[in-house]
Amino acid sequence: MDEVIKERLLRRLKENAARYWYSNNPDKVMREMYLQDPNGCINEDYLSDDLNKAIFDKFYAVLDAVRQEAGIEGVEIYIDVSHDDSTTYLMVLGDRVLLKGHAKAWNFWWETEEELAEEMYSMYCEVTSWQ
Repeated sequence: MDEVIKERLLRRLKENAARYWYSNNPDKVMREMYLQDPNGCINEDYLSDDLNKAIFDKFYAVLDAVRQEAGIEGVEIYIDVSHDDSTTYLMVLGDRVLLKGHAKAWNFWWETEEELAEEMYSMYCEVTSWQ
């Protein structure tokens, strides 16, 4: 069952990333945004005039995939963007914090798809553990 959830998380991330960066090639966007060193906060092919928005989208695409897979109504995502230091993120339900984390935008990528899936699955487990 874990592997099925991981596959769905990756599929949702690909869909989100393609939508946020206006691409008809979800595999390419996911690979370039999350599976290779961006040499900065954001891969320059996806950099816009608004760096903070691009960083927000980079984190939001992952967190929203986790939220979608968790299927819990009312979960909200908060992201405090930083291009100089760590970006902090929260997933909350009412007054309950389901997930809290932080990462530097330039380190928010993974060596392999398996590592990415494992990290997203870990987030998913944390979000759903309160039920």
